[in-house]
Amino acid sequence: MMFFAEHSSNRVLVHVVGALYTKLDSAEALCNGTDPARLGNLRSFIGKMRRPNTPAIFLHVACIATLMVAPAVVTAQQETVLHSFAENDGVDGDEPVAGLVSDAAGKLYGTTAGGGVNTGCLQIGCGTVFELSPTAGGGWTERILHNFSEDGIDGYFPSSSLVIDSAGNLYGTTNFGGANYYGAVFELSPGTAGKWTEKILYSFNNNGSDGYNPWSGVVIGTGGRLYGTTPYGGTHSAGTVFQLTPHVNGKWTEKILHSFGSGTDGTFPWGGVVVDKSGNLYGTGETGGSNTGCLGELGCGIVFELSNKNGQWSERVLHTFTNNGATGAFPFAGLTVSSTGDLYGTTIGGGTFGMGTVFQLSRNKSVWTERVIQNFDGTTGAARMEA
Repeated sequence: MMFFAEHSSNRVLVHVVGALYTKLDSAEALCNGTDPARLGNLRSFIGKMRRPNTPAIFLHVACIATLMVAPAVVTAQQETVLHSFAENDGVDGDEPVAGLVSDAAGKLYGTTAGGGVNTGCLQIGCGTVFELSPTAGGGWTERILHNFSEDGIDGYFPSSSLVIDSAGNLYGTTNFGGANYYGAVFELSPGTAGKWTEKILYSFNNNGSDGYNPWSGVVIGTGGRLYGTTPYGGTHSAGTVFQLTPHVNGKWTEKILHSFGSGTDGTFPWGGVVVDKSGNLYGTGETGGSNTGCLGELGCGIVFELSNKNGQWSERVLHTFTNNGATGAFPFAGLTVSSTGDLYGTTIGGGTFGMGTVFQLSRNKSVWTERVIQNFDGTTGAARMEA
């Protein structure tokens, strides 16, 4: 699969397992073999990644329609569509790019990157938070809990899934918006008569130290703290891990726990973090690491651990991916931690067939060992970029 991008006299051809990397601040992307309707969606997605009147940012564009190679038919499975989103109807959200969370009552909650009643965001809608409730007859009913807005306060274009706390509050991130237009962390709280109230907990800033444009969501740690990543920003301009701490006065403060991009560290952590029983954080950097055989000198990516000792956080690279035809490369998504402490994740490239892998990292004392569980070959599936 190939992606083309043009800007002025520059022409870039990238052939790299479904991803276009460019520092062009306006790009017209064409994905070979994509029908016109899906090409329109791709252009819409690219538009969302632009910010007017700001320096060029490192765009990461996925041609999801091409990446989602159909798996072999499994006749034992039956799909039921719970809700069909309506594009640009001025009410419903559209383009749900993240997963769902559920509450104790079985209701489902998620985000859409576009749509909603506020159309000031490139005229495609600023995105929504929605609820799906099961009905007695076996159907599902959708309700919009929040319409994001480009008002200089609220965030917009949420690309992540949500987390829910014990009180039923929802937390998530937006890729853009907030007070500085570089993304935000928000909370939605249920109230009386079914009304939900949004609160912006933090607005990111491109100031040389803070991260910005969060792609993935947050996780809840001890004391109600929130942890997440940004693929951009930090002291090395290659992404951050951040912590948000609540205070009794209702305010939240941010702390950067790690800035990526120094030496053989990873870069561009798109996939967020997971937390284990001891409070350690684990995640991926899509590029970087000590092996530079991927995309020139960008590196093939890493798995990292952040541990806290007496209030000081330190990073350790647990695994560096290679481009050797056996292991995976480019871990775009986040990780899952098992009850035994093993880490599971995916790569969008590498493996036996070059179409991505599912991997496991197991620890024996202080040594972590990778094992490839699945090599995608285009018939069992192919790489999918999802945080």
